[in-house]
Amino acid sequence: MDHAMMSRPRRSSRPLVAVRAVALAAVAAVLAACSDAAPTAPASPTRLSAGLTAYAAFSKGSKSPTAQVDTFVYDGRAKSFAFGDGHKVDFDANSVCDPATSGYGPGTWDRPCTPARGRITFVVTSWRDADGRAQMSFSPDVRFAPTTTETLSLNDKPGKAKKASVLWCSPLLAQGCIDETLDDPTLSTKVSAGHVSRRIKHFSGYNVVFGFDGGEEGQ
Repeated sequence: MDHAMMSRPRRSSRPLVAVRAVALAAVAAVLAACSDAAPTAPASPTRLSAGLTAYAAFSKGSKSPTAQVDTFVYDGRAKSFAFGDGHKVDFDANSVCDPATSGYGPGTWDRPCTPARGRITFVVTSWRDADGRAQMSFSPDVRFAPTTTETLSLNDKPGKAKKASVLWCSPLLAQGCIDETLDDPTLSTKVSAGHVSRRIKHFSGYNVVFGFDGGEEGQ
């Protein structure tokens, strides 16, 4: 898949209280600027309610007391966007479904959709949990055209004999986070060169978990 030159987003790294205030303001600005796209509320990590208040509660046990808040602008072209601590997301061209007409939630991921027209600004908040595992939340929530392939690549090294999974986490889910590969094997997580990656069919929240599988899954 060909991508245009990687565009580096603006980023900030602040103490917890400052991050909450700045990020909430950023989300509010994005929602106001992109109201014609009718974005939904941002998803959150497991066991947490939506938004950065949930992040604040979760991150008390984190190795790092800070989060990074990045923004990037999707304009319909194939691109890679870097964010956080060495993470990135790759878009195919015309991949984002029009939020005003596409619907969002389980059961919609493989439905045809009309691509979004115009620019959409995304806000991504990323941090690491108490075990150093990458976690993130995107806003607004959107889904991608099922004929395209979008890939989330995270800077996270599992080590030998561990199996990595990138879980989807959202307030839409009663259990907080789920392994989407149970219903769709094309979303399986791959480990390579210190990164874990997988195809994603929508934006909301994601986190990395590792379990032992008795093999040599990662290096």
